Amino acid sequence: MPPTINITYPSENEMINGTITITGTANDSDGAVQIVEVKIDDGTWNPAAGTNAWSYEWDTTTVANWRHTIYARAYDGEDYSQIAQVNVTVNNGVSNIEFILDGTIGNNGWYVSNVNVTINATGDIDYINYSIDGTWYKQNGSKVNFTLQDGVHEIICYSVYENGSIGKIEDIIVKVDTTPPSISYTLDPSFPDGNNGWYVSAVEVRLTADDGEGSGIDELLFKINNGGWEDYNGFFYLQTEGINDVHFKAMDMAGNEAEENVTLKIDKTPPSVSVEKPDGGFAKDYYEIKWNATDNVDENLDGNISIFYSPDNGTTWQEVADHLDNNGTFIWNTFLFTDSKEALIKVFAEDDAGNIGNATSPLFSLDNTPPTITINSPKGEAFGKNEYGKIILHVEWETYDAIDD
Repeated sequence: MPPTINITYPSENEMINGTITITGTANDSDGAVQIVEVKIDDGTWNPAAGTNAWSYEWDTTTVANWRHTIYARAYDGEDYSQIAQVNVTVNNGVSNIEFILDGTIGNNGWYVSNVNVTINATGDIDYINYSIDGTWYKQNGSKVNFTLQDGVHEIICYSVYENGSIGKIEDIIVKVDTTPPSISYTLDPSFPDGNNGWYVSAVEVRLTADDGEGSGIDELLFKINNGGWEDYNGFFYLQTEGINDVHFKAMDMAGNEAEENVTLKIDKTPPSVSVEKPDGGFAKDYYEIKWNATDNVDENLDGNISIFYSPDNGTTWQEVADHLDNNGTFIWNTFLFTDSKEALIKVFAEDDAGNIGNATSPLFSLDNTPPTITINSPKGEAFGKNEYGKIILHVEWETYDAIDD
């Protein structure tokens, strides 16, 4: 069986300079490794120090800057191993490359505007080779200009002198994110569950932010009305009654910001209603009904007051008036309704959200019918005079009223 070999340093595509020690291991399962040899590119094979653990000193200044391949093989006296290889980039010398980056700096090393890149090379330069994200370009002369847009960009470049030698290779990373993140939110209930765009229950709010191919989300915040910004750590419930302005802010790692807001109207509480009149007793003719209705959100309740009458202690109800303004008083034409000694008035108030409050008066009597009187005596008989010459009449009667006992 032939021996096996591998290179442990340098690693694939590593950039190196100066004198380095190439290291590796070799093994022979049915014998012993007698020698390890190393060569650079198309050079000659040279012995390494050691066998099972081996090393080889390489002065990289003896080759030109750029890509080179290290080869290694092991020999056990009969067979050579398969050849191991590693590709490296040699980068020696003093830099003659200057990068000028013109753009607006954001956070964490990111630019938040497009970046104009200028590469200047000093010396007797024939041309510059440079790559942007792996695509290579050649520019005659000692200066290159180009613009970078959104993304994480790797720029590699080196100059070639007029005598054909290669300058030191330079490599930089330029991070550009000019686009603010996007914010989206969901509400539960997804639409107002009351009237006129009002919610009559607490609203669950969930946020998400996305930065696409940008620098990534750094912060996601929210605030309610004039409160301070708070970190969003998961969904929250908005329960504050009234008109709420809810603001959302997202910031990416580059410092770009986006804001959104939504107005949520919440009213979970029905109006408070009390009936002040009737308060018992009797009602007739044109009677003034009085009430008091208030709401902690809807300021006036105008147009949302309704009045109902029951002649049978609440079993049935008849409409008296609706869509009244909340002025606390209404003149009731009682002649249009049935007399009752078990009468009730109920006042309803509905706020803009659709919450309904009501109150019922105490029992009272509605009586627009006068009592009836029946005269039983006299009934046509003759009456004489008494001893004093006076006429004496005996009068008998009966009275009845359906309401007033």
